[in-house]
Amino acid sequence: MIPPLALRLLRRTRAGAGGRARVAPRSIYILPTAQGLLFAAILLLMLIGSINYANNLGFLLTFLLTGLGVVAIYHTWANLAGVELFPGRCEPVFAGQQAHFEIRLENRRRTPRPGIQLQLGANAPVACDLTGQTTLVLSLTSTRRGLLPLPRFTLSTRYPMGLLRAWAYVELDQRCLVYPSPGPRIPAADTPDYSRSQRGDRGVGVDDR
Repeated sequence: MIPPLALRLLRRTRAGAGGRARVAPRSIYILPTAQGLLFAAILLLMLIGSINYANNLGFLLTFLLTGLGVVAIYHTWANLAGVELFPGRCEPVFAGQQAHFEIRLENRRRTPRPGIQLQLGANAPVACDLTGQTTLVLSLTSTRRGLLPLPRFTLSTRYPMGLLRAWAYVELDQRCLVYPSPGPRIPAADTPDYSRSQRGDRGVGVDDR
């Protein structure tokens, strides 16, 4: 749970005119993954070994891999910057059911954006390789009737090497109509059985004369 003060300080991508939200460069966070930390530790060991043994080839390989990691930082950040998101449809549901929010993603640049992910809370992320336009669905369990707003969700990527994770918080003005949950089914009324009567099964109301 994020504290309220920290939540106010978060740089979020919010919907603007027409409900569109565009990921600004300054709204992107980036940190190394577990693989990235392991990669950095290996580079440090390679550097120490190269210094200890005065190995020029070791220096060359260490600096080459370090430059590769620096380039990966830029490409991970650039893979997320500029992605546009639009709210889609959300069919009405009954309270207690899953509400499915459609999110349309758009890539306006010529090169594709591989490994784009959307994640809502602790749910499993949904991923796509964004080339032009695509639609992803985020699911949320409804708890009560009324209008269910789509909470803040995360747009992230680990492209190209998985060494870093870049993400941005997105808020779209999207709601789903939740109907009251239907009550228990009323049992059918018992119909009188006239099959054993003297006049047979003549129906209800025949003898009311």
